[in-house]
Amino acid sequence: MAGYIGNFPTAVPITTSDLADGIVTTSKLANDSVDNTKLDLTDSYAFTGTVTGAGGISMADQWRLNANISLSADTSILASSNWEQVDTDGFSNLGSSMSQSSGTWTFPSTGIYLIQWSPQIVDSSGEGNRSGGAIYTTTDNSSYDVATDNYNNANRVDARAMVVCSFMFDVTNTSTHKVQLYGYSEVSANLFGNSTVNRTHVTFIRLGDT
Repeated sequence: MAGYIGNFPTAVPITTSDLADGIVTTSKLANDSVDNTKLDLTDSYAFTGTVTGAGGISMADQWRLNANISLSADTSILASSNWEQVDTDGFSNLGSSMSQSSGTWTFPSTGIYLIQWSPQIVDSSGEGNRSGGAIYTTTDNSSYDVATDNYNNANRVDARAMVVCSFMFDVTNTSTHKVQLYGYSEVSANLFGNSTVNRTHVTFIRLGDT
């Protein structure tokens, strides 16, 4: 410290004009010294690295039947085969993919998921007044329960009935929390499948953390 002869000068606060640009380095800033009160939250910021912990949708996936599944009259049938991930018309999933084995679906990570099951039923007889589907869930990898179902009419020859069943599922454990998808028709019919067009299909979207 410089020496003084006489009275010691009165201390005054340092102002921004006393500091040259760039003189304060990042290492001199305390952790969390800049919070959202110091940022313009309406502005856009360019990041060159990976931003984590910011929320947002990180996973979305879509699958479909690539061939028909027969439905026995007045019986709920598990869609256990003929599944493929959508792969046409510019499709791309976001993040990790779902997986399924014999109609039982496994989630890639924990989180809260929106499930949209869209079965399309073709009735060649035209006698079915009730067709639809259901989402079954389990939280113990054993006992399944109907989470949601929906039904429509297919009451003319070769009519197509389509419904949408939606459910938000809190997957706290990927080993125990599973989903199964069912189709139903009042008369013998088919879950309509196709390998190039989404007929009977399902969409999974991870909305956020559990």
